[in-house]
Amino acid sequence: MAMHYVSVFLNEDALVLLEDEFVDKEDDLRHLIYDPVKQMAKTAKMQTTQNQFIANTYDEDAPDKKGTETIKLAEFDLDKFAVSSDPNWLPDNIDAKDAKPYKIRVGDKTWNLLLEYFKFYNARCDVFNKSLPSNLREDDNLRAIPAECYEKILHESLIGTVLRKIDKAIDKELEDEFKEVYATNKEKSAKQRKQRSGKK
Repeated sequence: MAMHYVSVFLNEDALVLLEDEFVDKEDDLRHLIYDPVKQMAKTAKMQTTQNQFIANTYDEDAPDKKGTETIKLAEFDLDKFAVSSDPNWLPDNIDAKDAKPYKIRVGDKTWNLLLEYFKFYNARCDVFNKSLPSNLREDDNLRAIPAECYEKILHESLIGTVLRKIDKAIDKELEDEFKEVYATNKEKSAKQRKQRSGKK
């Protein structure tokens, strides 16, 4: 079985926080990344099994909301939306010198389904953009931006899960410090009360 890599891009500080949260729990860390990857693969499998997918569309009567359209794969050239790799791609907020990707391996079955998921991702962008009135199709605030590479799709699909875990780790660290500060204060207060009452 060939192995394929899925990456989420972090800087060194974020990677350290993430790995510190999973000391001696490497399988749990891998599953933090793999679980949303698995969901993407399952989504692609369900769509190909049902021979259709649902895409958002623009609704001129309610522009703040999105309509939907069911697309039959038998009438749709999904393969033209295949997404290639760009091994040099990085998110805008990370420089190459600071990038510390966390990677997991996935097998052929998962990877092949991900390749289908990437096609669906850009196909949905195309369907939505074609639903826009012609005078709005170049408005980057409205149009869906297709992914130029699958590294972008993977990172943007995974980074939210990772950042929520890092946020919890930071929160716990600060809460632990807060409890420690007040535990020390309680000890001091108890000693002071004993001294005032003449107790030893």
